[in-house]
Amino acid sequence: MLQLVLLASALLPLHNGERTKHSVASLSEDVDLTKSAQAHADWMASNRRLQHQNLGKIRGNWRIRGENIASGQTSEAGVMRSWMRSSGHRANILNRRYTHMGFGAAKSKGGRLYWCVIFGGRK
Repeated sequence: MLQLVLLASALLPLHNGERTKHSVASLSEDVDLTKSAQAHADWMASNRRLQHQNLGKIRGNWRIRGENIASGQTSEAGVMRSWMRSSGHRANILNRRYTHMGFGAAKSKGGRLYWCVIFGGRK
């Protein structure tokens, strides 16, 4: 599990690198968002399917929320490339209203990686 936590934690600097390239303020990690993202990545890996979760159930005082999910990419750089090539995922990553994020990664029994990033903003 430690390896997956380290893998997921590399997503914060990758997201902030993309935001910096586009003159968007950096994101900060939020513990509640990370717990929720990890729990959802674990759920997706256990069920071997991608599914968005109900973001209204996430703890914290977030006025806006967003989520990026993916599966199959074998590295944090790979999942970022996939998300940046998708207009909807890219819009989440570069959304100026998001100020915080949480992240999770989990492997299914077959070894497939599942990724989840949850964004939050209070504006």
